[in-house]
Amino acid sequence: AVIKCLPVKKSPGPNDFTAELFQTLKEELIPILLQMKEERILPNSLYEASISLTPKSDTLNYSPLSLNIDAKNLDKILAS
Repeated sequence: AVIKCLPVKKSPGPNDFTAELFQTLKEELIPILLQMKEERILPNSLYEASISLTPKSDTLNYSPLSLNIDAKNLDKILAS
């Protein structure tokens, strides 16, 4: 149920996995994700992120923006 509710149209993580991929392959992924949860094994992609700088609107400074949709998706799935 959680996989169906993942937000779509979001930027992928470093390995280019999107919510749409999780939703399309959910039947194949569920046993793998459950095994990861039971064995407490996390893929290396969860420790990586795409970082970009976004300008602050009121100054000439920038804020870092870290993108890792894999970690967010896996967090939601394993929490359920």
